[in-house]
Amino acid sequence: MKQMSNVIKRMSAKLAMLVAMCITLTAFTACSDDDDQVTEVIYSMGFSQMSSSNLDFIQEMNTIESAFKTALGVTDSQFSKTGTYEECDKTVREACEKAYATLKDKKWGGSYTFQVTNALTGKVVFETTFKANDENII
Repeated sequence: MKQMSNVIKRMSAKLAMLVAMCITLTAFTACSDDDDQVTEVIYSMGFSQMSSSNLDFIQEMNTIESAFKTALGVTDSQFSKTGTYEECDKTVREACEKAYATLKDKKWGGSYTFQVTNALTGKVVFETTFKANDENII
């Protein structure tokens, strides 16, 4: 009888530990929210379309790309930001709007569509088209 009592006490203690572990794991899982996790978000930028009969098209494309790189504070067409997806996308979009504002009144010999994409989600964060002001455009 004494042995049976010891077995029941040990089983009760083990069961109590198991229940405590399950409650702890559930609490940690409930507190986790993937949308709010800080992470490194990777972006790519570049031209999705272009057309020009102007021989200066490479210079125009460089002007556009440089304005976006400057506004975003990057040196490469692939770059990353740290934060939540929403925060990073918002920061990138705001920087792109500033770049666009510096370019919108320029005269273009070609038409160029420039976009910035969140490489992890595939979402286009910003896209704009600069249209040719030249009557000789093809």
